[in-house]
Parts: sequence; structure tokens; C-alpha cells
Amino acid sequence: MNNSEVVFFIHGGPGFNSVAESEILSPLLRSKNKRVVFWNEPSFEGVESPSKSNNAFNYWCESLISSLDELGEENIHLIAHSFAVQPVLHLHAELKNRISRLTIISPVTNLNQAYRNILKIAENDFTISSPEKALLLSELHQKNKKFYDEAIQKGLALAAEDPTLFLNYWCNKEVMNHFFEIWSQAQVGLKMDSFEKVISSMERFSLPEVPEAILITTKIAYGEKDPVATYLDQNEPTSTIFKNSVSRVFKNSGHFTHLEEAQEFLDWALAE
Repeated sequence: MNNSEVVFFIHGGPGFNSVAESEILSPLLRSKNKRVVFWNEPSFEGVESPSKSNNAFNYWCESLISSLDELGEENIHLIAHSFAVQPVLHLHAELKNRISRLTIISPVTNLNQAYRNILKIAENDFTISSPEKALLLSELHQKNKKFYDEAIQKGLALAAEDPTLFLNYWCNKEVMNHFFEIWSQAQVGLKMDSFEKVISSMERFSLPEVPEAILITTKIAYGEKDPVATYLDQNEPTSTIFKNSVSRVFKNSGHFTHLEEAQEFLDWALAE
């Protein structure tokens, strides 16, 4: 294990933050003599992306690169969760000279498929409580033909009305409860405005251009019970791009493997 290495964590989202990850993972990383930086998107600091750029996703990426440059370190282990694989793809040329290795958790490389899965989760949740919403979600799922089209936008808006949607993301409910307790105490939460601005800007300017291959040494982690970024959906497109990669499925995790099986995940991710 390389103790001079700096761990730089990028949360999923957009609209999320690293507050819970910082509280849960910092003690474990300190016990391994690791210096760690938990990055938060611009909206977390009260800075709205469109006020700085005509493309909210680009501003998300620019803020990330700026934070890496401010760190001023060469031996950086980048850990990216879920949506964070998208800026990694977008910034691959810049990142290769800034980081030494990469770990990706529950990557949504095929972002539209992840959103289709969210529609199905909400559809299942609404089957009994609101059959009409379940039927509409099924219809929107069938109508979806491309990334963030009208069907997906309407479907995600409807899925957001599902009070139990986010509960499906977790396998370890004890960790899930702790996660939400931290958010509540810190008075933070999901910023839907940021989500909509960033994703809509990706739709308008197209998805990040995917290179033929990224050769950064990479580990890819999946949760066996993750209904959003499944191994079946995401591993082929992800491992095809990240040529120098190994994948592992964690059996007792949903979408938050790094928190649900934190110790086992870190032992694996940080091993040389």
C-alpha cells in the first residue's frame, strides 16, 4: 500500500455531495495513513453552474479539474462513484497526467440505461400504491429512444414522486439510515435543480465523447443488489473503455458499495 498516495473522492449525482462519505470513510482512511480529499460539486458551495458557464456539465468538470490542480499532488488515487464516471470520461485526456490510478464504484457509463432502470424501480414501487403512475412509467419506458429525451424526463419527474425510490438503492439498511442521519444533521440533501441543469446541458451538448480506450490502472466495483448500475448493464461498456481494469461484484451491497461494505471495499481498492 502506497502511503504517499492521496485519495481524491468524487461523489455521484449530480446534485449530491460527499458529506456522508467524509464522515463514514475518513476514520477508515486515516487508520490506513491515507490523506483524503472529498470533493463537492459547485452547487454545494452555493455556486450555481449556469452563472459561471453556459454548460452546467462543463462547469462541473472544470471545478473538478481546478480542485485537482489546487491539490498540487502527483500521486493521486481518484475514486469516482456512479455519475462521476461521466466527468472521468469527459476529462480523460487531462486526468491521465494528474492521477496515478482510478477506482470506479457503480459506474453509469451507459447513463440512459441507468435512468431506464430508475423508471422501472419506481414503476414497481407504484404498482400497488398508485397503479396509474405505474402504467404511465411503463409507457414512458417503452417510448424512450435516446438519452434524456422527453420520455425519460417525464419518467424521472414521476419517479421523483416515489417516496421509497432511494431506499431501493441500498442493501445495507443500517448504513442507509446512518447516511440519512448525517445528511439530516448537516442539513444537506439532493439538489434537484443542479441535477436538472447538469443533465439537460449534457443532452443539449451531447454526452462526453468516449475514447477508444483509457489505459489508467482502474478497478471497477459493483454491488450485486444494485438496481441502478447493474454489472450486466454497465460492465461491458465500462471495461471496454477502461482497458487496464479489473472488476469485482460485492455481494452485500446495492448502489453504495463504498459505504455498505466500507472496510472490505477499501482493503480491495487501496491494495496495489
